[in-house]
Amino acid sequence: MRYLLLCCLLFLGLESYAQRESTASDSSRVQLLHSNKGRGESRADGRYLFLEGEVHFKQKEMHLWCDTAQQAPKDQILAYGDVEMLQEDSIRAFSDSLRYDGIKREAELKNQVVLEDSSMTLFTDYLHYDLVQKKASYPQGVLIVSDSSQLQSKRGYYELESKMAYFVDSVRLNHPKYKLITDSMAFNTEEEKSYFLAPTYMYDDENLVYCESGYYDNKAERAELTGSPYYLQRKGQNSRRASADTILYVGSEDSYYLIGNAILEEESQKVYADTIVRRGMKGRFEFLGHPRFERKGKEGNQEILAGDSYYDEEKEAMVFQNGVTAKRGSQILRSETLEYSESRKEAWAKGQVILEDTLEQSRLMAGSVYYNDSTGQMLAQDHPIALMLLDGDSLWMTADSFRMEKDSAGAYQLQAYHQVQVFKSDIQALGDSLVYNEADSLFELRGNPRIWLDSVQFTADTLRGRLADQSLQELFLLQHAFMASSKEEVYFNQIKARDIRAHFQNNELQRADIQYNGEMVYYALDEQGRYAGVNDMDCSDMQVRFKERNVDRIKFMGQPKAVLYPMGQIKHEKLQLKGFKWLEAERPKDRWSLTGPYAWGIKAAALPELPPVPTPNEIPEIEEPKEKPSLSPEELSNQKRRGRKK
Repeated sequence: MRYLLLCCLLFLGLESYAQRESTASDSSRVQLLHSNKGRGESRADGRYLFLEGEVHFKQKEMHLWCDTAQQAPKDQILAYGDVEMLQEDSIRAFSDSLRYDGIKREAELKNQVVLEDSSMTLFTDYLHYDLVQKKASYPQGVLIVSDSSQLQSKRGYYELESKMAYFVDSVRLNHPKYKLITDSMAFNTEEEKSYFLAPTYMYDDENLVYCESGYYDNKAERAELTGSPYYLQRKGQNSRRASADTILYVGSEDSYYLIGNAILEEESQKVYADTIVRRGMKGRFEFLGHPRFERKGKEGNQEILAGDSYYDEEKEAMVFQNGVTAKRGSQILRSETLEYSESRKEAWAKGQVILEDTLEQSRLMAGSVYYNDSTGQMLAQDHPIALMLLDGDSLWMTADSFRMEKDSAGAYQLQAYHQVQVFKSDIQALGDSLVYNEADSLFELRGNPRIWLDSVQFTADTLRGRLADQSLQELFLLQHAFMASSKEEVYFNQIKARDIRAHFQNNELQRADIQYNGEMVYYALDEQGRYAGVNDMDCSDMQVRFKERNVDRIKFMGQPKAVLYPMGQIKHEKLQLKGFKWLEAERPKDRWSLTGPYAWGIKAAALPELPPVPTPNEIPEIEEPKEKPSLSPEELSNQKRRGRKK
């Protein structure tokens, strides 16, 4: 009992000594505030204290608690069991063991280490903590948990003043909205802001972002990525890739900004621009600053140059603006704007539209053009003008609208509606509608149709023609057929019938087959080319052959009635057949008379549903004339007058 009492007195005296010694020394020294029991031991290098039970040390603003401790000279402390260290009431560390240097004010914490401050919790098995610099180093792996993120790496350090944590080697960040992989990064635990210091990947189930430098602000949901950044979106078998000098993400807008040398790739297409903006995950893409679009397709690769443009992802509509040039193979499109619906495969070009085919040597100009990529249907409106090379010469055509459709075999049908006008140096035409079939080279002109070929005027209810080798081969005048010609517009050669079938060679009239109720007035010429007389004749069916644009021979199918009048013995206006109209004043004189002051850029109205134009009927079979005696113009001039028809 006396021995036990002696030991207790000795311990109390030792503890009181340590406290008195600490109090008497510099206040910056480590102070022992409490221990349930302990003992002292003097060694060569100084005095040691061995403490147990609710041990409590203090040095300036730092407090240290543990189950057992050893205090060595020069404020060296070893602490074991439920170690807890507190600095400035805000920084708290826990571990199984701790070595503390009170002179340097540095601590080493081992086994199940936890470091906490107001913004995060850090877990590791080894932590070196500098209380002066307030810097924690973790060379053996670490896990940091903040309000919404978990970050781990093999090594790094944490500056508690600046709230900056640095991570090196196998860095992983888990966030509710994404994951991150890198080899080096910094993280502000208070601001939840990540700084990327090495090649970094951020991803979720559908998206991946890569960069080599930059930052991401978790709270503000804002990122600025540099160092060869790119963005990859994966949806099933489809993918989208975007890259730029800088990628900026603004979470409040749910928008991405690709700034500087921006590139967007998607399946078979690619876009280049100074800046590309994506607004909203189902919003729109904006292409700003010299955008260039490339697309691969079955019909060839396409390239489009435009001003600032955009793509509406929800509507699947691409809108090119501010001057558009699109190229695909030999085809070139120019317009003020071009809109394309991906879901409907429809395109609308508006404002000074020019569609050119350098291989076919053709051009279409209009205020607006509609095109369906899947059906091949095209509609041109607002003063459309077509230009094509035919027989080595330019052919110009205008109408209120043009429609082009493709059949199952891939051949086109061109339909021109209302106020059709055609000009070529050797052929001109007017009508209300025109249809041309590429498959059989047939065209049909309706609605008060008129065609002029050199000095010959052709009119009928319907004019139907066939082209061969880019030249007019045949022309059918159906119902109320009428042919007229004149050199000086004083005397008029005329042929009238129900139907006429005219044959051409190199665009020159060679023969006219006249069927049903044929009537003819023509002026005969002598060898010097002077008028010799005028012939007036009827015959139901006739065949007239021409040579050098003049009547050469006439073959009659039936008994003709013919009268020859001397030039001075007849009033020539009385020889005009019923229905005769000389329409030279209406004849287009040049291409400018077709186009007039062209109104470029008129805003296109909603595309109307135009009534279908009937496809030209098959060429009517005209009976070949049976062999009948034929008379030359000279023989006809010798006939006696047989009376005047009424």
